[in-house]
Order: sequence, then structure tokens, then C-alpha cells
Amino acid sequence: MKTLIATALTASVLFAGAASATTAPRLSPEALRYLPNAETVALTDTQIHQINAAVHAGGNYNEKRSVIRSLAQ
Repeated sequence: MKTLIATALTASVLFAGAASATTAPRLSPEALRYLPNAETVALTDTQIHQINAAVHAGGNYNEKRSVIRSLAQ
């Protein structure tokens, strides 16, 4: 019985880890408005997180656009 429970717990932990590992960060739809026609495939996970944060930060459109474009380079 203990072996069965241990096996079930191990399987659930491994499955949860594999499921979370396959989820890659994506740019929010709002970020894509600031980066039309940009090549976003080469962005790192860190860049994607920073760009998404910049979209939701304070500031006007032009300030956000310049920050996002500098992060995307």
C-alpha cells in the first residue's frame, strides 16, 4: 500500500513538473501593438517578461514604445 501511494505521488510530481516546463512565456497582445512586424522568435524569456512588465507600467504611449523597442533589440 505504501509503495502504491509513493509511486502515485512520484508520478504526479513528475507530471506537474513536465507540464510547467513546457509552458514558455509569451508576449501579451498589448505588447505586440508596440512591436508590429518585429521578429519575436529570438527574444529570451527574460526579454519577454521585461517587455510585458513595461507594457503594464506607467507612462505614455511614446515612453512605453521606446522602452519596449530597446528591450526587443
